[in-house]
Amino acid sequence: MLGIVEVCLVLNLITMGLGMIFHILFGEPGTFQLKIYFVYLFVMTLPTLFFVLGVALIVANRVKNHALAVLVLLAVFAAFYFGTTDLLWGTVDPWGRALPLLFSDVTGMTRPEWVVLQRGMFVFLGLGLVVLAMGMMPRLSERAGVTWKVRAGGWTFLLIGILFGGAYYGIFHELNNRRDLYREVFEKYAEVKGGHVKAHNIYFRQEGDKITGESDLVVANVGGQPLVRPVLYLNPGLEVTALTSGQGENLSYTRESQAILLERALQPSEEILLHVVYEGKIDEAICFLDFTDEEFHDTRLMSFFRTYHSMFRHGRCFARVGDDYTLLFPECLWYPVAVPPVNVNAPLASQYDFTRYRLKVGKVGKRVAISQGEMEMSGDTTVFRNREPLPSLSLTIGEYERRSIVLDSLTFELYHFPGHDFFMRDYTSLKDSAEFLVEEPISMMREVKGGIILFASLLWSRLR
Repeated sequence: MLGIVEVCLVLNLITMGLGMIFHILFGEPGTFQLKIYFVYLFVMTLPTLFFVLGVALIVANRVKNHALAVLVLLAVFAAFYFGTTDLLWGTVDPWGRALPLLFSDVTGMTRPEWVVLQRGMFVFLGLGLVVLAMGMMPRLSERAGVTWKVRAGGWTFLLIGILFGGAYYGIFHELNNRRDLYREVFEKYAEVKGGHVKAHNIYFRQEGDKITGESDLVVANVGGQPLVRPVLYLNPGLEVTALTSGQGENLSYTRESQAILLERALQPSEEILLHVVYEGKIDEAICFLDFTDEEFHDTRLMSFFRTYHSMFRHGRCFARVGDDYTLLFPECLWYPVAVPPVNVNAPLASQYDFTRYRLKVGKVGKRVAISQGEMEMSGDTTVFRNREPLPSLSLTIGEYERRSIVLDSLTFELYHFPGHDFFMRDYTSLKDSAEFLVEEPISMMREVKGGIILFASLLWSRLR
């Protein structure tokens, strides 16, 4: 076994060396990181190698005919290779092809816990099979105590591997159960209509992966019927610590997953001012409940031509909160709303609640916060004001670099991560590149009276 492992490692190191040479000579400057190559070596190669060796040794010991053993191994590994890629969310795939192994120099690997559990499972399963195969081999000394210890060690490794695999599968099973619960809650209160948030002031701050928010909402009943128990929706991972009226009076409410039911009736055209304080961690299971479980967990990367890359897998991350980077979409309900972001019964008939938002993001430090609205920065606090009602808000916080240019009374801003300005290297100045990027779109906008046409494909080709 050690001889086979040595040969395979040498071949992998040769392949890695060739990849490093091409990366250094022809890759983007500054993108080479030696540690990433060794991460992939230990994450992708060794677990599969141990498992394949273990299965091969067991089959070779049980099937005495060499030709038949080879056929059995070919059948077994063909079944694994062609039939287990996405089976049970990639739980039984020795190659780990469903794992999100793309690496970001901003956030690293998206789901490292998935990688540890799935690859750890095959490491322990492989070691267990190898040790059991050792116990099957005849030797000069057949002392019962030695044989028992070897077999016990092999079964122990197998049990640990099964526990790792069960923990990996349990992540998806538990996530799907929560999504079913959240769908039921949305369906339960789908008929409660008429609630509308006229104005919403949000104060947002973050510490690590935990967020704290304070919302001042003007909630109105725009329907024709009284709202006996008005409903607000908030991410179920966020706990409501206070809910008061505009006069500071505590209001009774009932929490059911993402639904907050106010014990305060609203008559038609009646308004109420609410102050809501909430904190906790974002639960991604609430996002995009109109997706099937297969679509939600699909990690395949889609190309520009709407085709899938089966080799390149992303983390399928619908929300991220961290000191390195934060990204929050409206679908994760990171602030209270009166209208759910998705209609689980009829996804194409989703409703929108246009609200006048004001967002204040505190404690950003040296990072940059980006959201809809006019930005005002003061110290480590950023405020976004919107003149017109919007259907929702998004928020991203990261170590961005900002570039801006004013052309024909129109301000263009571009935010990118440090060292990611590759699109600027062919131009002598920001003004030249900006004029080149927007000259044609501006001329087209002038021809359309009062209209704005954004050609994403044209802009992308200009950027490249």
